[in-house]
Amino acid sequence: MRISFSFAAAFVFGMAGGLYPAMALERCTAQEMLELELFYDSVGRPIVPVSLDGRERYFLIDTGGAISTIDRGPAEAWGLDFEEAGTWLMDVTGARSDQMVVIGEFLIGPLRSEEHALILSPGLPGEDSEKHFIGTISPDILQAYDVEFDFGRGFFHLYEPGHCAGNVVHWPHERLTVIPFEMNHAGHIAFPVTLDGIEMTAIVDTGAQYSTLNRDIAEADLGMDFSDETLEAVGTIGEENDLVYRHTFEQLTLNGLEINEPVITILPDLIVSDTDQLMGLRSGLRLPDLIIGMSVLSRLHLYIAYDEKRLYVTEAGPGE
Repeated sequence: MRISFSFAAAFVFGMAGGLYPAMALERCTAQEMLELELFYDSVGRPIVPVSLDGRERYFLIDTGGAISTIDRGPAEAWGLDFEEAGTWLMDVTGARSDQMVVIGEFLIGPLRSEEHALILSPGLPGEDSEKHFIGTISPDILQAYDVEFDFGRGFFHLYEPGHCAGNVVHWPHERLTVIPFEMNHAGHIAFPVTLDGIEMTAIVDTGAQYSTLNRDIAEADLGMDFSDETLEAVGTIGEENDLVYRHTFEQLTLNGLEINEPVITILPDLIVSDTDQLMGLRSGLRLPDLIIGMSVLSRLHLYIAYDEKRLYVTEAGPGE
């Protein structure tokens, strides 16, 4: 999950060659523009093949990102020119980046963009790799479409928006949950949930391995005591090596969809402290209450209708 402090111009992809299929003025079914097989990184996050100036690589599909990124290592290895981005990103560790590179031709399947700007990822530079992802596809691209994650069959789809509202769930299912959402300041899908009966706001983050809970919320709203030695510390984060915990909760509920015994990582809010220090004031930016990551999302079949501001959710059947 990355937060942006001012959006760069969003780049909308067109069909390769700049051609779009002819469409009726009124249609009810969603027009598919892309279907790609999903691959997964070593911790289960969804990646897809892309082409950057003819180089075939993988990018992470990151609904919890802000602006699409590329790792610094590959950008340096390819001799790309670094430019000031006019915006900056921060990740959950407090690492920041304010530089970008421009890709002459960026392809995601048949979708093509020219002179496409990608901000350099915060954090470690990474290495150029044909096996591991080297960048992210984030909401600055995704929100121009309807987005489907078929985790059961292992496919990623993009659809042209503008169809009849609600006419999107085309796969067999037993129960459908429709979740109204808002877009927060970073372009994240945000909606109310309850965790062990306590209401909070969650975002959907396919770029996160685990679901995570803001430690401030865990203490203030759920009454968790982190001096209790029975809580499991699983690592540290940030320059101060703040402890990270993991806990099995009783139930997470998303507009009636019940997820029993979710295992959730509890993080300190390093975004608040770092942004306040950087900006010299209380910025209002903070780690979300709850980030729903792939530990939960992999069990589901998701259709994100950005125009409608509706998330359609069913269970991901085996080999569906």
